Amino acid sequence: MQEFADECHKMVSEMEESDFVNHITSMMKEKQEPDLALEDEVLRNWSEVTTSEYVFDRRHREVSAIWNVTNLVQLRTATT
Repeated sequence: MQEFADECHKMVSEMEESDFVNHITSMMKEKQEPDLALEDEVLRNWSEVTTSEYVFDRRHREVSAIWNVTNLVQLRTATT
């Protein structure tokens, strides 16, 4: 697990800022896209039920988490 975290840190720290911003922006846009078919929404919500997690706003929470982590990374990079 630590090796994975170290590799991610290395990758992000070596990434051009514009590439980092583009990657984060596209990831957030993808998570905010509406379901294209009712079946997609049903499957996503049914998965929440079958796993007993019941996090029906998971995509919204993931976007918020990405935003928070991005801000932390940028803050950390600015201070080092």
